[in-house]
Amino acid sequence: MTYDCGNLVGGYLEKAAWHSKEEKWPDAYALYRKISVTNFIDAEMAKIVDFDGMGPEDAATRRLE
Repeated sequence: MTYDCGNLVGGYLEKAAWHSKEEKWPDAYALYRKISVTNFIDAEMAKIVDFDGMGPEDAATRRLE
């Protein structure tokens, strides 16, 4: 991949949540737990924004379609 932005092949992104989020916002926490972004997805969205000139919100929407 020519636009991998230097990430390790097979790498991963980490996510974190506030420890009381599940109690305060259970629906948002359930959605958060389902979100998974691979290194490939991250690189693909970065390419769309950095090289194709699309805004971050539009790139995310495009990725979810």
